[in-house]
Amino acid sequence: MTEAAIDNLSALEREAESQEQEAAALEAELLEDKAGDLQAEADEAAARQGAMMAVAMVETLVKMRFDFVTIQPEIRGQIVEKGAAVIRKHGGGLPDWLQPYQEEIELGMVVASAGFGVYMQVQAHKQMEAKKAKQGENDGNAVSATEREHSAP
Repeated sequence: MTEAAIDNLSALEREAESQEQEAAALEAELLEDKAGDLQAEADEAAARQGAMMAVAMVETLVKMRFDFVTIQPEIRGQIVEKGAAVIRKHGGGLPDWLQPYQEEIELGMVVASAGFGVYMQVQAHKQMEAKKAKQGENDGNAVSATEREHSAP
């Protein structure tokens, strides 16, 4: 083999190595893009799920007090869509300007939840007492009518 042929083979080998490196870099970039797309899809699903959970929680709390209230599916969908956008915007957490108050916000949410629970218990107790009083009145009226019938000459 001549020296020119050897140089040509060396150049071809360098070219092949260069192309292999380029192909590996492109493959890594594609995998990175695919991973980024998958992460974006997962983030979107998580944001939507978080928004749906928030809507369901609020609806449940409202229904505990006002059982006749319903949120129309179209409105629920709009709330979920807008809520998911806010969750995505802030990465699923509090905005930076609220971060210093995270503990206070969490405390407020726990106290509000406990307060609402106590309020609902008081309302249920009042309803039960009203039923007992009404039942007592009805029993008293029935006894009075019976007593009148038996005491009549």
